[in-house]
Amino acid sequence: MIEIVIPFPISINALYIERVIVPKDYDKDDKESPKPYFIKTPTKEADQWKAQVSAMLKKLGHLPMKGDVRLHCILYVKNKVRRDCGNFSKLLEDTITDSGVFNDDSQIVDGTYSKRLSPDKKHFALLKIKELDTNVFGVAERKIAKKRSKRVAKPKKKKLLTLF
Repeated sequence: MIEIVIPFPISINALYIERVIVPKDYDKDDKESPKPYFIKTPTKEADQWKAQVSAMLKKLGHLPMKGDVRLHCILYVKNKVRRDCGNFSKLLEDTITDSGVFNDDSQIVDGTYSKRLSPDKKHFALLKIKELDTNVFGVAERKIAKKRSKRVAKPKKKKLLTLF
């Protein structure tokens, strides 16, 4: 199990900057000229946060978790400003994956996020990651397979076709 205090995550709302790319040969009157398009790039703050947390997780020297994972994150906030816990999950889960704690964030089968008022009026997050002993989906599949194998196949009744 990993338990670590990390800096407060960046919200998904502040994660990307949307930029407009205007091609050099763009002509608004010409219908055939290439049109401007939008790209999203991560903000500098998001890149810095990701690098800092990734380095902290790599220092733990934990091997990648192979099985299903339980992730619990407690967000400690310094004031009662309303925040949506779901907005912090994307960057956090991607950072944990990129740092090599587990191979893919689809391994998270039990993930919870909660908020609490910080006792020392500082923003931070407590992260708990635990590899589960059994594969949650594998256990369910084995139980279903056992039930199916116990069933006795009933012979199908043939329907007679009558013409009269």
